[in-house]
Amino acid sequence: MYKRVLLLLLLSSLLLGCQLNQTEESTKNDTQFTKLSAENDAVRQQVSNQAKDVVSENEAVKRVNAVNNADKLIIAVEIDHLKRFRLKDIEKDLKDKAKQKFDTHKVELSTDQKILIELDDLEEKIRNDSVDEKKLDKEIDRIIKLSHEKT
Repeated sequence: MYKRVLLLLLLSSLLLGCQLNQTEESTKNDTQFTKLSAENDAVRQQVSNQAKDVVSENEAVKRVNAVNNADKLIIAVEIDHLKRFRLKDIEKDLKDKAKQKFDTHKVELSTDQKILIELDDLEEKIRNDSVDEKKLDKEIDRIIKLSHEKT
């Protein structure tokens, strides 16, 4: 009798836990990103803000960072852990959408964590107005070069 009650409690807690996980996952589609605005007119980031909106529409994206200059746009995304099995397809889809939407810029998209961190730091510098156009160009080129490295 004791074993049956214990088994019944164990099964009911397992089913209840799975049900809570499903409802939590179905309401979770909030991508993290911060819109950039700079006092400095030379460092306008409207293109990167639009890119964040476009990329964050994909349900697999958890976090987006993006920075642009006059002719380049670099985007870094963090993909939901459970969706990483389709990483190549998701990455290709996001890159195609970004290239189509921002055809006036050379678009680079990365799912690499180090690029995400580098862009996060660069976005912080832009928010604090501690970067000018020349320094922004150098940083973007450095990050693009870093994204092409094989680790």
